[in-house]
Amino acid sequence: MEKIADINKYNIQPKDLERVEILTTPSPELGFWRNDVINAWCMSKTIGDADDRKYGSEADWWIGIYDKPLRKKSFHYNFNCMGGMCSLTFDKFDDNQKFEHLEKEVLISFIKTITKLIDENIIRLEGVK
Repeated sequence: MEKIADINKYNIQPKDLERVEILTTPSPELGFWRNDVINAWCMSKTIGDADDRKYGSEADWWIGIYDKPLRKKSFHYNFNCMGGMCSLTFDKFDDNQKFEHLEKEVLISFIKTITKLIDENIIRLEGVK
């Protein structure tokens, strides 16, 4: 399993995601899809194997980039576990915490995606790059 410290090249932390600047409109080429009901470009990833899906123990993350700010922000994200029945909250993104089933994999996948969005100039985090 990868270490969070090794893939988190910008040292992204949850507090950094409160100050995201949207630089350009996301595109389907990066894995986004358009949700016209909520007026946002969305992206998500589910982590887990066939047994996790069968027993509802998979976990996922979701990102929404809204056309107009919602609750004063255009960038929203969340983490879910137990097939979406529970949400996950991380105070920090590091290896020094106890992870339950699939939590670390979800966090690593999310950090890699945020890093890609920064590298592709879709978003900018205050104080990063």
